[in-house]
Amino acid sequence: MNNIYKQVIDTSYKYYYVLDEAKILKLDLDALDNFKRSIPNEFKNIPFNNFLTVINRDTLPFKWSSYPLPKARYVDRYHLPKNVSLTRVFKYVPASTDQYIIDSLEKRGIIPIRTQPNTRSKKAEKLIKKWIAAYNKRPKEEKNFYVISKPVFTSNKQYGLIKVDEAGQGCTYIFKNQNGQWIIIIALHWVA
Repeated sequence: MNNIYKQVIDTSYKYYYVLDEAKILKLDLDALDNFKRSIPNEFKNIPFNNFLTVINRDTLPFKWSSYPLPKARYVDRYHLPKNVSLTRVFKYVPASTDQYIIDSLEKRGIIPIRTQPNTRSKKAEKLIKKWIAAYNKRPKEEKNFYVISKPVFTSNKQYGLIKVDEAGQGCTYIFKNQNGQWIIIIALHWVA
């Protein structure tokens, strides 16, 4: 896994956040067919049906903290870092809004903008720009977190599949075991 980590995680981070509970991959025949169609012909011999069999058979939970990744800070879904998404949702709230409501919004990734009644849009825009400037000053480690699937290996342990999601983007990786080293052979990216 350490070799995989070096290929997938931004190694310039001093630390990074990982959702401790690994995402359990869901793969059905339709998803498998779509996946097969999106890869180059040279990789059509990968035993994709074997991945499907293994995924459907292995439903046990997996925690990344049981397999320590270098520099990782593990978090649960209820204690994610604040405002790490590249998508920013602003919500106008009255200036008198209680702090616990503000905190609740922030925990859900919503950026509350306190305003007075009938506040002109110029003032609101200044508040948003101020928040974005403060966000941009945060260390890069505080702007992202990873949701990593439970790794899936073919029964002969020659291929591995893992999905890594970040704030606003993700990738499904297929690795091949070559002389004991796991090498990325396919990387299918998505961006929100």
